[in-house]
Amino acid sequence: PLIPMIYHGLVTYGGCELPAPECNVIAAKAGIQSQGWEANYIDLFYTQILPTGLLSDQTMEDYEEQGNTSRTSFSNNGHIIVDKKTGNAEICVNGRVIAKNGQIFAPGFRNGEYLAYSNTGSCEFDLPENWNAEDSIEGTIFTEDGNGDSAVITVDRGKIRIEMQANTPVLIKKL
Repeated sequence: PLIPMIYHGLVTYGGCELPAPECNVIAAKAGIQSQGWEANYIDLFYTQILPTGLLSDQTMEDYEEQGNTSRTSFSNNGHIIVDKKTGNAEICVNGRVIAKNGQIFAPGFRNGEYLAYSNTGSCEFDLPENWNAEDSIEGTIFTEDGNGDSAVITVDRGKIRIEMQANTPVLIKKL
């Protein structure tokens, strides 16, 4: 449970930031003490905890099911759509898709930073508001030992593409 603390200096739980002692208590209660859980937790953090945490201060307005698909609507034009058959999900916050089918490009913990992750490899998302192709954008790959190599970032036609290996978190920021 300290992986977000190591990678980002903060940990979210239920939409709030917690210091290390509280995170240790939560981990103990959750029973996350077995060996080999780290990779699964990294994937869980980026594909579920981070994107849904960005909806924690929004009001749930509607829930509907149609066939294998469920849709939960939130205030400020947010939603979560889940295909129950495949497990794929789309998460939208403030009208912007931040997660889709295991690929994430979401606001980070510090102003102006975004976090990218994909459990299949490279990903592409709409550029954040106020970003454009002329901006200098930097990507840093996170490793178990801290910041790693630079990530290849391209911007074209209002989209940002992040080249990365599968299951590798990347910090993106506009310089």
